[in-house]
Amino acid sequence: MNGRKAEQPPISCAQCRASLQEYLDGTMAKAESMPVFLHLRGCQACAAEHARWQETFQALAALPPQPVPEDFDRKILASVPYDSYRAMAAIRAPRVPVFLEEESLPAVLRSLPIRLGGLLVAVGAGIAMGWFHGSGSLGWLVAAGLAPEALVRLQGVLRGATLVLRRGRV
Repeated sequence: MNGRKAEQPPISCAQCRASLQEYLDGTMAKAESMPVFLHLRGCQACAAEHARWQETFQALAALPPQPVPEDFDRKILASVPYDSYRAMAAIRAPRVPVFLEEESLPAVLRSLPIRLGGLLVAVGAGIAMGWFHGSGSLGWLVAAGLAPEALVRLQGVLRGATLVLRRGRV
């Protein structure tokens, strides 16, 4: 290696123009802004567009601040259709905490093959425990086999209880 950075590929005019806002705001990372800078040095059309953007930004910055009308908040809140929102309360999905949403458990854990396989393992280990007179290592296998089904069912029970309690408050 010769210690020099690899040259960045040139960007198109469309890519340059799409990046002008961020480039002028100064929010673009240096690695991303360098191709824009190099493109602007070599492309008159994009440089002219850049100059127009700069003029617009400078003109906007020169405008005097405008006070917010005193009734601004009231007008905004008055435009929100709260009555319609309340009327749709019955059709909106009842909400539960995120950890009680079905999707919060991993899909693998919720899958039917895993749950059935776990139950089969638990039943098999339980039968084997009877044959081997309560081997302790098989008890862990029973627990591990029952875990996916138990977690899914426990979450469902808690979700149902939460919804019943919330309906009782409304």
